Amino acid sequence: MTYDLNDNKKLIAFFNQLFIHEEITNIAPSIMKFFIITRNYGLDNAVEYIERLYNNDDINNLIVDAIKNGFQKDNIEFNNSNLIDFVTKNFFENGFYFHSFPGVYQDSINKNGLLANKRNPNDEIYYQIIKKYQFGPYYEKSENRICITEKLDNNSTTEYAIYTPEWLELFLKMGSNEIHHAFERGNLEEMLDKSKDALINIQRFMKQNPNYDENDYLFLVQYINDIIYKRFASGNNQVGICLIPRKNVFEYFEPYKPINYNDNKTILNRILNEIELSKKQIIDFMISNLSAGERTTNKNIPRELFEIITYNIPKKELSNRKVY
Repeated sequence: MTYDLNDNKKLIAFFNQLFIHEEITNIAPSIMKFFIITRNYGLDNAVEYIERLYNNDDINNLIVDAIKNGFQKDNIEFNNSNLIDFVTKNFFENGFYFHSFPGVYQDSINKNGLLANKRNPNDEIYYQIIKKYQFGPYYEKSENRICITEKLDNNSTTEYAIYTPEWLELFLKMGSNEIHHAFERGNLEEMLDKSKDALINIQRFMKQNPNYDENDYLFLVQYINDIIYKRFASGNNQVGICLIPRKNVFEYFEPYKPINYNDNKTILNRILNEIELSKKQIIDFMISNLSAGERTTNKNIPRELFEIITYNIPKKELSNRKVY
């Protein structure tokens, strides 16, 4: 199949085809970042670049190499101004916001889009119980928001999916401090055992309340175990990433400061030229310093406004990951 990676739909089809091969999915975010920036220039020597990424070659050096070779082929001068314009066009103007999630949520996201408020009647009962027994501010808050990022990283992108929902991990910590590795492994039977331990301690805590009601506790047991079953029934090694074209969602996110890319290209060019950065440093500055680590919206994002990539992380890769 021939791909034109300047077309976002074909770029995403390329990723989904590429990530069928699980031997490279542990570096999927780096591969995505590389091709979003380099597009067809990276495609010219795709196998070599992917192999070098897999062998931990510096991604910014590889991006510079691909763009330099592409400019040479197209008779474009390889100077700072042309490099800045190229990266701005591909990564910002025609680029994406990213939202990673556990693959088990894909059917729901395909059906409903990204929902800022996901609460259902059982959730409402859960929050009433949490408030009644004063579990604490973290468990009581229900923020109606969607978190996205402008950055891709092999560790953080994957971890955001693997350790979601965060509140559930903290809830299970009430029974055992050694929950992080178990959460990552995602073995359903193990997680249900962890839940049993946590709920025993939680019941002791709830009984200190003079208004303790056994039905509250029984509901909590059913609620937590239902969530665990749905979350870990298929393990915990499938990662999903929503790629949300920036141009589709201007109304959802306030313009990010310190720079508006379209209005300040001349200023950006002047600054980066005056401080005499190398080509690699320019790439790093643009994709690291000018990108927001996290942005949020309290509006639902309809499914038709974004695309989805999913892939499996080999279980041996998960077991070798460094847990912080």
